[in-house]
Amino acid sequence: MNKQGHEDADIIGFIVEHRDEHGYPPTVTEMAERFGLARATVHWHLQRMAREGKLERVVAGGIASARAIKITEQGMKLISSPLEQF
Repeated sequence: MNKQGHEDADIIGFIVEHRDEHGYPPTVTEMAERFGLARATVHWHLQRMAREGKLERVVAGGIASARAIKITEQGMKLISSPLEQF
């Protein structure tokens, strides 16, 4: 898995972990704090992963909520795939 794949898996893993623990996904701010990134960088990652089909941003009234994130089957594969063999 390349660097971007690892970053995606880390972010998706955190979203799933937070959702399972709290009952809802983390905010962009919580993700930024967790990974030491700027909020704009987290937004960029989320938008890219949405374009790639790894997650969906749920939009209500034309606005995506800070917690409106749904992980797709493709995204779940990133965190449930077996370890790569070396």
